[in-house]
Amino acid sequence: MPDHTVAPFNAYSYEEMSITSIQCDRCGTRFSGLLPVAWARIKVLTFIDFFGCGFTGTLPKEWGNSASLSTIILGSNQLSGTLPEEWAGLTHLTRLQVENNNLEGTLPKSWSSMTQLQQANFGSIRKLTGTLPPEWSSMVLLQSLYLDNNQFSGALPSEWKAFSSMQKLFLYNNQLNGTLPPEWGTMTALTDLRLFNNQITGDLPASWSTMTALSIFFLYQNSLTGTLPSSWSGMISLQQFSMHTNALTGTLPPEWSSMTNLVNFYFNNNNLAGALPPSWSSMTNLVNFYVDHNSLTGTLPPEWSSMMKVQYFYADHNNITGTLPSSWGSMTSLITLSLYVNELTGTLPPEWSTLSRIVNLWLATNRLDGTLPSQWSTLTTLQDFQLYSNRFTGTIPSSWSTMTVIRFLYLDDNRLSGSLPPQWSAITTAQKLRMNNNTLTGTLPPEWSAMTSLNTLQLNNNTLTGTLPSQWSTMTRLSLLYLGINQLTGSLPPQWSTMTALTDLQMNDNKLTETLPPEWSTMAKLQYLYLYANQLTGTLPPEWSTMTKLVNLYLYDNQLTGSLPPEWSAMTALVNLYLYNNQLTGTLPPEWSGMTSLLNLYLFDNNLTGSLPSKWSTMLPMEKLQLNNNTLTGTLPPEWSSMTNLQYFQAQGNQLDGSLPPEWSAMTGLTYLYLYDNQLTGTLPDTLPPKIQQFQVYNNTITGYIPQSYTTTNYPSVKSILLRENPQLHGCVPPSWKVTTNALYKSYTDLRDSNSTLTCENCTSYDTLGCAACAAGSKVDDTTRQCVEKECLVENCTTCVFDTEDQCETCDETYKLDDTQQCVLKVCGVTNCTSCLYNTEDQCETCDTNFKSDGNGGCIPMVCSVAGCAKCVDDTEDNCETCDTNLKSDGNGGCTPMVCSVTNCTKCVDDTEDNCETCDTNLKSDGSGGCTPMVCSVTHCTKCVDDTEDQCAECEGDLVTRDGGCGAKEGGGGLPLGAIIGIVIGVVVLLVILILLLLFFCCRKRKTARENVEHNALTKSEEEMTQQPKVDVTEETEVTMLTRPSQDGSGDGTNPLSEPPKTDEEVPQTGERRRRGRRARSVRNAGAEIADIDLDYMYNNNEIVED
Repeated sequence: MPDHTVAPFNAYSYEEMSITSIQCDRCGTRFSGLLPVAWARIKVLTFIDFFGCGFTGTLPKEWGNSASLSTIILGSNQLSGTLPEEWAGLTHLTRLQVENNNLEGTLPKSWSSMTQLQQANFGSIRKLTGTLPPEWSSMVLLQSLYLDNNQFSGALPSEWKAFSSMQKLFLYNNQLNGTLPPEWGTMTALTDLRLFNNQITGDLPASWSTMTALSIFFLYQNSLTGTLPSSWSGMISLQQFSMHTNALTGTLPPEWSSMTNLVNFYFNNNNLAGALPPSWSSMTNLVNFYVDHNSLTGTLPPEWSSMMKVQYFYADHNNITGTLPSSWGSMTSLITLSLYVNELTGTLPPEWSTLSRIVNLWLATNRLDGTLPSQWSTLTTLQDFQLYSNRFTGTIPSSWSTMTVIRFLYLDDNRLSGSLPPQWSAITTAQKLRMNNNTLTGTLPPEWSAMTSLNTLQLNNNTLTGTLPSQWSTMTRLSLLYLGINQLTGSLPPQWSTMTALTDLQMNDNKLTETLPPEWSTMAKLQYLYLYANQLTGTLPPEWSTMTKLVNLYLYDNQLTGSLPPEWSAMTALVNLYLYNNQLTGTLPPEWSGMTSLLNLYLFDNNLTGSLPSKWSTMLPMEKLQLNNNTLTGTLPPEWSSMTNLQYFQAQGNQLDGSLPPEWSAMTGLTYLYLYDNQLTGTLPDTLPPKIQQFQVYNNTITGYIPQSYTTTNYPSVKSILLRENPQLHGCVPPSWKVTTNALYKSYTDLRDSNSTLTCENCTSYDTLGCAACAAGSKVDDTTRQCVEKECLVENCTTCVFDTEDQCETCDETYKLDDTQQCVLKVCGVTNCTSCLYNTEDQCETCDTNFKSDGNGGCIPMVCSVAGCAKCVDDTEDNCETCDTNLKSDGNGGCTPMVCSVTNCTKCVDDTEDNCETCDTNLKSDGSGGCTPMVCSVTHCTKCVDDTEDQCAECEGDLVTRDGGCGAKEGGGGLPLGAIIGIVIGVVVLLVILILLLLFFCCRKRKTARENVEHNALTKSEEEMTQQPKVDVTEETEVTMLTRPSQDGSGDGTNPLSEPPKTDEEVPQTGERRRRGRRARSVRNAGAEIADIDLDYMYNNNEIVED
């Protein structure tokens, strides 16, 4: 490309030129040098076009005098400097392009005089700064203004509403802030507005709905908030609409269905909510639809199946629910459908088998269930198919083997069962196949060896069985193979040595057996090898030293034997080496010091022997070294002090001896040091590593004294220092350990609970070796520098006087001091006292049984105060134990009379209620504590003497009693006949008199009764008359109102005394006068028989005549 200089132009006399247009030929000619200042003298010059011609320097300020200039095109040069203020004189300028230069500075306010300007391009200058001049609102003829890709700041000028002719306004990729001016709604000619990638905030102005000519509208990557204005439905010309990556809220307005010309809709990465409007089915020109990463809810509208042109549909990362619409099977233009990370449910629609152009189908991380439809085998264009993290069940369709162009198939984290289809060997294009975390069974198909494009195969965490197919050795592109957590058996195939692309091989948690194949040494790219938790045996192959890129090697929890290969020192990239819980023997290879990248080395729970290699001090990156529970011997290498990154060192449960190296205090990174259960000797180092948190050396044979420097003040991170079970360790723990809020308080209690003397409980002052002075009653032991208790030699003495050992100050309980400061037994002198109060001798604390305190230190007998009680419960006065005869306990400590419950019993046996002693008259005991009637056993006797069965009182017929029996009358000795007749007459006369008296009194009583009945009938209701008045009798009277038949003679003459009383309904109520009688029954009094008198009966039978 030829270069030309502009210097010759200056030789001309421009004033005389009639040139109107100057431009480069656009044929690759490039100029060097500056823009000619002299061109300003060409009076008729109107057009300058040097786009991309290589000019440097600044914009000539002199050009501002070229009043005739209408077009200046200087874009894509190497111009620098600022925009000249002098160019404000270009008042006829209609087009100005200076884009893609190295200009800087601000937009001159004075350029507002360019009122004829129609097109201005300042884009991609990168260095223009300042604010947008409100003064430029005078450029009312502007149709396009490009200010993009600069560093403008400040707000959008509301004054620019005057740009009524503006069609294209590009302000993107700046640092503009503030809000969108509502006044800009007047810019109705706008067709392309791009404000993206700024810092604009606030709401979307509803007034912009007047921009009906807008076709391209980009506001994405700002900080806009608020809702989407439904009034913007008037922007019916919109084709490209993008507002993604803001903070917009609210719902998608159904009114926007009027935007039927929309082709691209980008509203992803906002905070939009609500459902997808079914009315948007009218947007039939949509090709790209992005609403992912919002908070949308609701279901997928079946109506949207009318969007036949949509190719890219992104609605992932929302909260959309419901099922997948089967009607969407008609959206045959779909290339990408992204719905993952939602809450979709239901099954996969077989109808979607018609999506003939689908390439990317992403439905992962939902709640979809059901089986995988075999009908989808027609989706032969699928390349990326993601269904992971759902709830799919059933088997994997073998018919999907027709998806022969698929590259990525993710079915992991579901509930799929069944076996792996051998037919899938036809999917030779597959690169990533994930089916881990399911319940797949069966074996690994040898046929899959044909899937030679695979680079990732994840089948871990299933229940696969069988052996590892040696045929898979053809999968030479595999870089990641996950088969862990299954039930695979058999050996590791040596043939897999051809898988040289492997970087990550995981087969942990299976039942693999036999040895580690030395042939695998060809896997030189391997970085992660997980074979732990199997049943592998044999030794560690030295040949594996060629795996120099190994980062993680996990072989723990197996049955490996043999020694640690020194050759492995070549694995210089190793970061984590886990060989614990095996049966490894031998020593620690000093050569491993070459593993200079090793961070974590776990060798615990093996049978390793020998000493700790001092050469390992060069393993400087080491952070965790665990050698515990082996049989290591020797001492701790002082050289290891250089391992300043070591954080965890565990060597407990070995046979290490020697002392703790003082040099280890330089291990500035060490936080956990576990050396307990060894045979360490020597003294504790005066200084510990500065970041130590756990220091555990218990159960050793450490000697010397505890350094008093072991405090939280000196070691702020320390949490535990365990020193117990070191019998030759002397001195005392620092006193700060005993403060409950101290981090080492638990270390103190650990010693205290193990009865260690290291706690020095009675120490009052300390020195560098331990206790310097003890509390009263203790003294410092010169050997252990601990407090030992002074032994008070006075018998039965608690403490001696002033720390003496032979002068008692306080005696034991029940002892007292005598005049010689000795202890003698106290004797309680109170009568009937068990023990005296507070070790006194004359104040009783506890009296003997059935004695109580008299309130003055003495004891008096208790007196039972319960009435009728023969004896109270011991040590009580109000709780009876034994009541008097014929009394019993009332359950509350008192006594109550016994009540004889035997029927017809006059008196029960003492202290019983159910055993009769004396029955009523003419009754006798039945032999079981009850009473039964006596039966007169005298022949021909009609009645025995009361309370007898063999003494007759009345005999039959003419028989007479004789000696308790009955016999015939004896002759002679009778009365004369005349006397007998006289007696009979007298008796008859007496009976007649008695009858007359009886009739008299009965009549009077009947009359009185009738008057009472009639009087009561007038004053009381029938209900009240049924209530019986009391009748005075000796003990008890029962009165029952009876209704009798009227006096008309309707009575049947039966004796009512022999019938039960009749109710009012049963008694006929005839006659004018109804009479009610009362039957009075006098209850037996003092053994007399019951006498019943029915006055009504006597009246009806004419026994009583009424006056």
